[in-house]
Parts: sequence; C-alpha cells; structure tokens
Amino acid sequence: MLRDFASSPFTFTGGSPVAAALGRAMAGVLAALLGCGSDPVAPNLDPAASISVTPPSDTLILALSIQLSAVVRDSSGAPLSGYTVTWASSDSTVATVTATGRVVSVGLGVTTVIATTAGKTGSAVLTVAPLITVTPRRPSMFAGDTMQLAAQVTDANGAPVDAGPLTWTTGASAVATVSASGMAQGVAPGLATISAQSETGRGDVVVAVLSPAPRPNREIAFLTEGTDFRSEVHTILPDGSEEKLVSIAGEYAAQFAWSADGNRIAVTYLEHNGTGTSGLYLSNADGSGPVRVFDVVYAPAWSPDGSRIAFSQCLSSFDDCDIYTINATGSGTRALSALAGSEQSPQWSPDGRRIVYVLIGPAGATLWVMDDDGSHKEQLQMPVNTFNPRWSPDGKTIAVDNGTGVWLVNADGSNPRPLTANCGTDGMCDGSSQYTVPDWSFDGQKIAYQSFASNRLAVAVSTVAGNVLGQGGHVLCCEPVPQWSPEGTTIAYIGTDPTPPGWPGIAVMAGDATGSQFITGAQNAIPTISTQSPGGGKRWRP
Repeated sequence: MLRDFASSPFTFTGGSPVAAALGRAMAGVLAALLGCGSDPVAPNLDPAASISVTPPSDTLILALSIQLSAVVRDSSGAPLSGYTVTWASSDSTVATVTATGRVVSVGLGVTTVIATTAGKTGSAVLTVAPLITVTPRRPSMFAGDTMQLAAQVTDANGAPVDAGPLTWTTGASAVATVSASGMAQGVAPGLATISAQSETGRGDVVVAVLSPAPRPNREIAFLTEGTDFRSEVHTILPDGSEEKLVSIAGEYAAQFAWSADGNRIAVTYLEHNGTGTSGLYLSNADGSGPVRVFDVVYAPAWSPDGSRIAFSQCLSSFDDCDIYTINATGSGTRALSALAGSEQSPQWSPDGRRIVYVLIGPAGATLWVMDDDGSHKEQLQMPVNTFNPRWSPDGKTIAVDNGTGVWLVNADGSNPRPLTANCGTDGMCDGSSQYTVPDWSFDGQKIAYQSFASNRLAVAVSTVAGNVLGQGGHVLCCEPVPQWSPEGTTIAYIGTDPTPPGWPGIAVMAGDATGSQFITGAQNAIPTISTQSPGGGKRWRP
C-alpha cells in the first residue's frame, strides 16, 4: 500500500521549488517500483479471536447430510466477516465435508468436523447412526400379557445396515418390562417407552398396557321407530324395567353412542320431511341437557377417555365422506382424512391412540388405520371387502365382516384370517351361510356375531380360534346385531317376542348363547338396524 506523500523520506521541507518537485518525482518512481509485480493487497480485517460451529453436536441418520455453519468473532464476541473458512472431517469413513460445510454421512460412528480460519479452529461432533424402527409402532396389551417386538435397522433410504447387537431397555419397568430378545410384558396399566439401542442409534416405541375392566351392567340403549317413521333413543334395564326416552322428543334420532363411562350419550338427528332438528347432540345419560355441537354426522364414536368424538361427515353425497374428530366440548373440529371415496365406521383403539375405519371406493371396501391426529394412514391388506370393524379389548386385533363371514387381522395388518368356517384364507366364502357384525367380550376371549345358516337367524358365540360355543336367541325376523354387556356375561340383541303377535324388540341372553329373554314388547317399539353405530341398533351403558 502506498504511503502518504507527507510521510515519504523524500519529502523536502525547505529549499527551492525545483528541489521540492524533484523530491515528489523520486517518491513517485519509488512507489512505482514497489508496486511493480506485487499481488493486490487485501483490505484490513479485525483480528479473529474465535470461530464457532453450529450445531456443535448432532446425530445424523446414515445416508443423510447436514449443513454446518461457522461464525468468526472478535475478542468482544462480535461476529466478523470476510474470513475464509476451511472444513475437514476427522474420520472420512464416517462422514465427509464439502468446502461449504455440508456434511454427508457415509458410515456408522463418530467424527469431529473442524472449521479453521486465521489460525483459529472450531468443531462439531457428529454421530452417524442407523435408523432403528421398532414394530409394532403403537402396541398395546393387557397387564400380564406379552408381545414380541422387532427392530429393523436401516439407513435413511431403507437399505439394511449392520449396526451390531441391539440392547432392549424399558423406561418404566413398573408398567412394562422387556427381555434381551425384545419380548415385552405388561405389568400394570400405563404407558412405557421401550427402546432398541445400538452403539450409535436408538429406536423407541411407546407400549400401552391396558387392563380388562368389567363394569356393572346398567341400561341398554336402543333405537325405536314409530308409525310416523320418527326414531327415538330409549334405555331399558337388563331385566326389562324402567324404559325411558333419552333422545329429544318428537325428533328423528338416526344414530347414537355411549361415552366410555356411560355418563353421556351422543345422538345424531336428521330432519324429517323438511322439519325438525339436525346435527350431533351431546346430553347426559338420562337425556337431559342436550347440546348441539356439530352438523349432521354419521357413526359417532367416543374416544376411550371421553374427551373426543370421531365421526364420518359426508360432503356432497354418501360417496364423499371423511373422518373428523371434535372435542366433547364442541370445540376443536379436526379433519383426519380426505382419501378418495367414502370413509366410514371410525372406531377408536382401546388406548385411544389410533382409529380404524372403512374406505369405500373403486377398490371396494378397504380397511384402514391412522393415528388419532390423522397421521400414519395405513391400509391393512385384506383378501375380502371389510365392514363393521371392531378392535379387540387389548388392541392387538381387529375383527371385521365381509358380508358373508367374520375375519380377524392383527392391528399391524399382518395375518388376516377367517374366524368363521365358511371362509378360506384365500378370501373365498360360502355364501349359503352368513356371519356378520362381530363384537368382542370385554376380556377379548370370545366374539359374538349374527349368524344366518340353514335358513335360521341366530346369535353365535365363538372363541378367537373360531370354536363355536353356542348359537341361539329369539331372532325370527330381524338382524340380531349382538353386543356384549360391559361385565361380559350377557349379550343384548334384536329379536322377536316369542309370544303373539311377535313384535321385534330387545332381548338378552347368556354369554354362551343360551337362556334368551325378551325384554321389550311395545307394539311401536321396533328396533332399527344401524351398523354404522357401535354395537348396531343398541348399546349398553357401562
């Protein structure tokens, strides 16, 4: 850089003007000689005191990359600009780094990425880990039950990775334990995080431990249809006494559902011949205090904790229905799915974390599950059309019917299998017999369903292995749509009064399909069939 003329050693402070001019000329020559052949000089920079890298540490899934940034600071901590940063990785077999600070993972392990400028260094410690996915993704079981967990170890693209042996641990041994091979066992009701861990990575899953909890029987609620085609919701005790109207008098009640504790009831009303109320109403168990919380919906279903209701809402037609949830307070309406077709029959898993539903579209009636917030939608592959899905009480299995037989499938979509003997695993069913509308006993050991075989309607009860324990009931004219009582020893169904004139109504029977007793008989109490509503045309109040 040229020095100022006034500071040049060739400056003359006295003498003639000629001498002064000569001095100025010599200074110019010297400046030209000094500048000849030299590089441009960079502008002055404030001294760098430190360099920091962000983030200072991180875990990166194998086959992914991350952008690091470096900030140069002076002694007071103020950021500086103009400095060139060079990057390097301490172990290029774990990760490489570009000249701009982008780190690309190439192998499992730990590496230090170093940023250098003006003799100062900063670093970030990066761990490259495999992607460990524990399945089932949202498992549940009863206390005392077991479930085999599995861990898939891959890179970010799904390619298998050898990460060495895995170690299984539980974050809440009082709720669930896990063996060295990944066998989880429920200890007490609650949630437990179980982890599969390698040297550098970890995968977690939250296990819900449930408890089969029989509750005393209270009322049975059912829909009746009068001569003017207006439907009402009534309740009756299991012995046939104290029948009461619990829907809004004079309105057309289409569907209903009890809350899990039996203290509230959700009822969907429709206009009748252009008059009357419509929409989703919530009321107390005795019908008092009805409050409209939403428009017309179908198949309302309460979450296990009673805080939300899932339902199907049809937009322009029954061919365009989506699943929603709403808070029991009437707030927080949320669309969970919008697949092409008609989404129907939502049912909460026993732990409240997932919802199963049926999608009716070009591919037929397919079975789907999703998380309670609408994420992780997954079709469960079945060899048949599926209707009337019902979770097992432990959340491990889903029962459906295909219009001809009853089927079971694991909640993760594995092992679809027929429960009734008229169907084969290939999906072929003998149509001369029909078994539909399954319902689980509270302990998950038995399944009741309506049976039509040898020209006889009946209620059938079988084990989960398909062993029929009994068939019976006063079912001469109507679909029985059986449903277990909360304490698990009684089944309510739609039957026909064995005494003339044989009006249809509500009947109960023992859990082995024996000892039928007709408990309603009013001539205008004609139960309606509503397979969209949990339990069909009736619903026990726990």
